[in-house]
Amino acid sequence: PSKVRHIFFCGTGFSSQIGKILASFSPLLFDVPFEIIDSFRLPKYADKNSLLIISSFLGKDLQSNSVYQEAIAKKCPTIVITSGGKIRDLALENHTPLIVLEDKSLNPQTDSSSIFAIIGAVLGILTRLSPSSNQYFHSPSLVQTLEKTVDQYRREIDTVDNPAKTLAQKHKGLGVIFMGSAHLYGVGQTASHFLLHSSKTYSTSISQLDLTSFPVDFKNQNQFILLNSNLYPKQTQEIFDNAKEKLLSQKYRLTVIKPDAAEIANQALETLVFLVFFSYYLSIVNQINPS
Repeated sequence: PSKVRHIFFCGTGFSSQIGKILASFSPLLFDVPFEIIDSFRLPKYADKNSLLIISSFLGKDLQSNSVYQEAIAKKCPTIVITSGGKIRDLALENHTPLIVLEDKSLNPQTDSSSIFAIIGAVLGILTRLSPSSNQYFHSPSLVQTLEKTVDQYRREIDTVDNPAKTLAQKHKGLGVIFMGSAHLYGVGQTASHFLLHSSKTYSTSISQLDLTSFPVDFKNQNQFILLNSNLYPKQTQEIFDNAKEKLLSQKYRLTVIKPDAAEIANQALETLVFLVFFSYYLSIVNQINPS
């Protein structure tokens, strides 16, 4: 760890969104710059003191394979997370540290288990690099949050007692606009990506609100979901509150979600699990196969 001067994260599909969750955790996780690679090339300054984490669930995409082969040429230490594909074979061939995920899904873009498997794998790596960050990412506490949240929104619970089902009914036939900040910004990005692929619902995520950028009919076709937190910095909370008041004053439809957990990582996990359930039930409401 003492030799690492930069951390680069290259991900495709869900992994690219998960990189944004990790970036939002950066004040807790990293003592060095953390950068998301969204092209086919590493930065010119990547070298033997840069750690590259590549996450590609299927391991077949051109981007991750291109970045990986450039990392080999630059002698950049690399860790690969995948379930298989060409990048797994290359990692074995080059004796690159490798985390192999179980591939139980025919479509990882609509299987939420792949999201949490990748998050767990990357957090496992990063907390080893920065042991002090374990105070914020306590594994038993995160597992407890995961189990508690799943238990609240499972299919057996009727709509009247299941907020995820209720929210899905409220958004029937509508697009979903997420707005989140700080440690929940990446959660909104990931949830938006999941809705697009899983429930086939138009969705996007924003960090700043500019109502002038939306067309007139936007108001009737979409609803906002605002991701709030009692852990937002004061200035962020003020921006969030102003955005809420602005939306209400202009008669936009919105729902505010605020996690119960007391820690940053637990709040992000709780919110993400809830929104995955919301997407699942929204698929059913919109008569889309949720599998």
